[in-house]
Amino acid sequence: MYTLFSGTASDIYQTADYLDTFLVNSLGWERRYTIASGVGSRDRVYKNAGGQTIGLYDDIYARFNANSGILYNYAYISHSDVDTTSSGEMGGDEYSANFGGMSDNNNFWFIANKDFVWVLIKNSISGTYFSSGVGYVDSFYSNSVDTYPVSVVGQNTSTYDFTNDRVRMYNHVNTPTFYHSGDYSELVSSGTVQSRDSSFFGMPVVLLNDNVGEYELRGELKGIKQVGGSLLSSEDILYGIQTVSSGVYFVIKHGSETNTFAYGPYTQVIGV
Repeated sequence: MYTLFSGTASDIYQTADYLDTFLVNSLGWERRYTIASGVGSRDRVYKNAGGQTIGLYDDIYARFNANSGILYNYAYISHSDVDTTSSGEMGGDEYSANFGGMSDNNNFWFIANKDFVWVLIKNSISGTYFSSGVGYVDSFYSNSVDTYPVSVVGQNTSTYDFTNDRVRMYNHVNTPTFYHSGDYSELVSSGTVQSRDSSFFGMPVVLLNDNVGEYELRGELKGIKQVGGSLLSSEDILYGIQTVSSGVYFVIKHGSETNTFAYGPYTQVIGV
């Protein structure tokens, strides 16, 4: 389960400050390094120190860098790989960033636990929504052969879906590479709503790599499901999704009915 923290920030730098407070004070992440916290820059590295996957994998070292109206997110294998002089170990380009904060007074929603952090931002000028995140995926492999299934997720265009290069992970030789997912919009549209019990059907975001020499179905993103958007609007609440026993989901329609996702489930809500 996840916790939802929401509010309005004056700019992307205040958004990063709210994220810092949420991660450290509410979720128990450790602020490992503060690279920059002055005017026009917030750049911090956090350690999750366990979570639900404690004992299975190494800790997550996640970096959130607010710079020039954009929130970049990165991940590192260990603290020794954290290079404060570079953009980031994994990610580091526009696809591993959240572009929603380029306007002032943007709305934000953080949906997170110690395994995954989702950052959702609404651009107050365009009214468009963006999502980004860092954390473990639910790997299809045992931890003996998939020792660090950590992903960074970005969205450089509000209408991008997961068939685009939005997810970056280390592959089987620990090289950062892009993973993508299928478009399940035709499938989930038949579950909006389901005639048997009026519930919504949610499809996991299954990550794959189909490059030659790297073929694999890697796993599923945590804290997100694709849903049919014909009856939904952004910021709607779904009280449970079919195959999920409990919890509440927060809906974002990223530009179309076929690009609609429910984030969660969360059981606790806090805010500014």
